[in-house]
Amino acid sequence: MSDTETEISEEEAVVAAAEALVAKREAFALNAHALVNVWLEGDLPVPMWSGFTFYSNATNLKERTRALGGYRTKSSDDYSLTISRKVSDLSLKVVVSHNAVCEKKVVGTEIKVVQERVGVDTRRLEDVSKTVEKVEWVCPQLLGEDIADAVR
Repeated sequence: MSDTETEISEEEAVVAAAEALVAKREAFALNAHALVNVWLEGDLPVPMWSGFTFYSNATNLKERTRALGGYRTKSSDDYSLTISRKVSDLSLKVVVSHNAVCEKKVVGTEIKVVQERVGVDTRRLEDVSKTVEKVEWVCPQLLGEDIADAVR
């Protein structure tokens, strides 16, 4: 190693990453405060968004769900699991792909009519009968007992 290079320890790298995250959060909070002041001082309409969505993965799902705090609800669709918390009229959501945290279990098939292009892409959509899987997602206890009680 040359005289101009310095080696940092793993602990120093973790501390630096944590400090950078705190600085990023503080900057976000200042920007959000400034934005609220613009709305309060100006004649602007209420924005169309109704909350914040945080995309997650198996590694940080528990941490992000815990960070929501308060009473949380759980919902699911064909692709993802969503854990939400209402804060006044806004919602905070943590979304994770089923594939990341659950096991796909095929419980049968069904025939559905779907619209798709048959042939060249310039053709119009046509109704086509297709066999599709009926799927259930088997999700283990993802959140741990310490926060699972707050999620329904």
